Amino acid sequence: MSVKLENKIAGVSSWLSALVLVLVPVWAFISVALASVFGYYTLVRLIIELILALLMLAAACLLLLDRKLAANLIRQRWLWPLVAFVVLEVVWGIVAYFEHNVSLKALGYGWIVDTRYLLFFIVVYLFASKSNFLANHWRKLIFIPALVVVVFAILQFAVLPLNFLGHFGYNSHTIFPYETINHNKNFPRAMSFTRGANPLGAYLLVIVTLLALAFAKTKRKLAYGASLVLALAALAFSFSRSAWLGTIVSLILLAVLLVSSAKTRKIMLASGVIIVIILAALFAGFHNNSHLQNYFLHTQKNSAVKTTSDQGHASALASGWHDFTSQPLGESPGTSGPASVYNSDASTRNTENYYLQIGEEDGWLGLALLLAFFVLVAVALLKRKSPLALGLFASFIGLAVVNFLLPAWTDVTLAYVFWGLAAIALVKVKLKNERKANS
Repeated sequence: MSVKLENKIAGVSSWLSALVLVLVPVWAFISVALASVFGYYTLVRLIIELILALLMLAAACLLLLDRKLAANLIRQRWLWPLVAFVVLEVVWGIVAYFEHNVSLKALGYGWIVDTRYLLFFIVVYLFASKSNFLANHWRKLIFIPALVVVVFAILQFAVLPLNFLGHFGYNSHTIFPYETINHNKNFPRAMSFTRGANPLGAYLLVIVTLLALAFAKTKRKLAYGASLVLALAALAFSFSRSAWLGTIVSLILLAVLLVSSAKTRKIMLASGVIIVIILAALFAGFHNNSHLQNYFLHTQKNSAVKTTSDQGHASALASGWHDFTSQPLGESPGTSGPASVYNSDASTRNTENYYLQIGEEDGWLGLALLLAFFVLVAVALLKRKSPLALGLFASFIGLAVVNFLLPAWTDVTLAYVFWGLAAIALVKVKLKNERKANS
């Protein structure tokens, strides 16, 4: 009876986890559209987190019913810095709230943004350990929604009116219906169904890397090749320079990982360096071109906008570094990043750097714990050596670069998609349809 109950919980929870993976790439659009009809935008946005809460309850039941599963989880090295970080977040947040350093709404949102991907990672790991469903179907769960996002991103940039999403409830109170470079409507950026152009770029970094992997490892060259071209176009139209840079790093690393010859690896690395040098030379040679200035440098000498995005990034980084170095204990979850917008007890702080954001919130210890978790997961993915694990390892290194320039892990789409896949990749199970999936 106990085994049947365990399997039923794992099966239903796997389906619910799959639903999250399918929904999050388009959740920003769905939540805005629903709120435009029913209202309660903040509550609607939290539906995914309510599903996560149900999954956590199911995972707790599984751990109580299956001692072997609990023992296996305890053996994972990445678990302990993760648990320590979450405990630190909770304790430090409560202390800061009673000391009036953070408002309740900001603290709650800070907890959600900082921990949801960690909790989703754990619960998906448990469900995937009990059921093969997620491992056998991850391609469909990830690539089909991604194709929807990619196609709409291309249409949004090339065909649709700039304010098209305004017809579905997008506005200044939910999500602004379009993004441009330096507030210039002549230079739009695709954001598709995600929360913005930069979140779209970070999400597509993972998709592009996995599509490149699928193109290299399977026989379905035409389908994956065409999808890869479309994804690269959508990534280009996001004009997210951090995502471009991270994708280049990810693809070069993936190519090196897929090649067994040491000599070929050296040639590929050298080729990557040469490509970067050529691109730098092209930028230097055409730096006065208005399209290059806007689309690639996000600045233009004769622009009416006096403060460019680069200046804003530099200012935010300088401020974040000062706060990080001068406050080793941090100020509490909710006092930096997107959650700080709701902090009525202090001003908004945006570091434009995920690591500095965590340092501002949880101090040097919190950042050290989170970095330890990241490193242990990256090492585990590299040791796993399955195609999915290698693709995610390459993506993770690319996203590490992105997070130096943007707080990418705070985005709901990237948070759930990447860490859900990472959990699936780390589970060592025999897949019934492995040969079929890789054919």
